[in-house]
Amino acid sequence: MKKIILLTFLGGLCLFSGLAETQQPNTKAPKGARPSSKASAKKPASPATILPKDAKEILPGTYRHVDSKGEAWIYQQTPFGWMRAPESKEQAADVIPTDWTARDEGDSVTFERPYPFGGVKRWTVKKTEMSKVEQAVWQRLQATKQDK
Repeated sequence: MKKIILLTFLGGLCLFSGLAETQQPNTKAPKGARPSSKASAKKPASPATILPKDAKEILPGTYRHVDSKGEAWIYQQTPFGWMRAPESKEQAADVIPTDWTARDEGDSVTFERPYPFGGVKRWTVKKTEMSKVEQAVWQRLQATKQDK
């Protein structure tokens, strides 16, 4: 069975490489040929022509612009082109998971949470390197222990 799978894979690989070699475009121009004016006239638009002039980069590939009406817009480079969206005035509230448990182990804390495919996921983090969510869970659990 392994041999059949291996031969099928190698045959497909050989077929694919053969097609790739035959379908490569000819990149050499004939002697005396000049590039057409249409080809040189169609250049892709640069980000400077899409973005407003006074847009400020806030993250790589993400820009912020305030228009004449005072509305803030976020411009973001995506694989499909530039996206423009209004800036959100609401900030997402930090959600502290209630189904996590934590255990103190000296200079580190072991966290446990339910795993989506059944079982429990465990990981250990040093107290100085905890993320915001881990810190919030740890503080919540410490507060509940003090209340008891």
